[in-house]
Amino acid sequence: PNTTFVNSPAESLPFDDNRFDSIVCVNALDHFDDVWKATLEIERVLRPGGKLFLNVDCKNRLNARVRKRVGHPYSFTPAKLRGLFEPTFLKVAFEKSIELGPSHTMHFMKI
Repeated sequence: PNTTFVNSPAESLPFDDNRFDSIVCVNALDHFDDVWKATLEIERVLRPGGKLFLNVDCKNRLNARVRKRVGHPYSFTPAKLRGLFEPTFLKVAFEKSIELGPSHTMHFMKI
């Protein structure tokens, strides 16, 4: 009963700076229109010391997509995903690939 749903583009979140203690982003980052703007928005609304749980289907060089698919403007390898967050205040605290599929999980902490 105390849940509010907000429909918003990831690139312009309607929340104050440093609003959330934690953010969960599951199988979404590769679907955003502008992944860099969305990354900056995640960083903006996460409080210092806050945690981001991120899960993305990643490809390695052996199974990388050669062309983009509709609805998937971005394709990531684990290294490319880590590199996306390097210029931010979000630092990797945990990382794991699920060996039976393309799922790659990263936990970040905002410093």
